[in-house]
Amino acid sequence: YVSYTGGLLSTELLNSIVAPLSIIWENADGQNLLLRRNVLSILACVASFVGSDEATALYPLALPLIDDSFGREENVFLVDEALKIWWVFLQLSKGYDPLLGKLYLRAPALSNDLEHVKVLMRITEYYIIVGRVAFLNDH
Repeated sequence: YVSYTGGLLSTELLNSIVAPLSIIWENADGQNLLLRRNVLSILACVASFVGSDEATALYPLALPLIDDSFGREENVFLVDEALKIWWVFLQLSKGYDPLLGKLYLRAPALSNDLEHVKVLMRITEYYIIVGRVAFLNDH
């Protein structure tokens, strides 16, 4: 509806759309852990849909979930999806954002898996080009 009418989603409406995702994430355990991958995928789609102007409104929900995907052993199967959504948020950012920059603290541990090095190199390149001195000083 929004794309058809050319309207914008208010932050309040956007938050009400994605609010159930955090509940799903928290309640997905045991055999239901695969739901977490779906939550990340939905967030990536919503962020792509709303675009760069409104994607930052998703940070309070999305960034902790991305970080959690990298931080827990039980979520190891989420790393690929988490890297994808991280990349989506980077591409939608209008410049270096320290909140997104905090995710980069996970990069050294992720680089141990050669499967992820190519994506991490793209992410690193983006941070250096966009973040410049601010990013380099932070990391």
